[in-house]
Amino acid sequence: MESVDDIVANLPQYEEFIKKDDGLFKDFVELGTVNTRYVKEPSQKERTAILELLSAVPIDFEYLQKEIELPLPIIYTVILELELAGTVMRHAGNKISLVYNK
Repeated sequence: MESVDDIVANLPQYEEFIKKDDGLFKDFVELGTVNTRYVKEPSQKERTAILELLSAVPIDFEYLQKEIELPLPIIYTVILELELAGTVMRHAGNKISLVYNK
């Protein structure tokens, strides 16, 4: 095999396998129509609760979740927003801390 033409030339011998697996993707749904779990927009109260637990000392997400008892997707969303704003920083071990000197 040296080119695309070589691959195309060899396709007829695999036609039987292609027909056999015709139903393989029968229930395939387009990516845009997949029904995903909806994560609600975090409230200002939830954002404030998360921000109040953060300090210069790195903490992990599990500790944060145990302290405020919010679902992890909400916590991840708020932390991502804070990261993009340059307010928090990630550390080794998937820990996060506040950034004080901007």
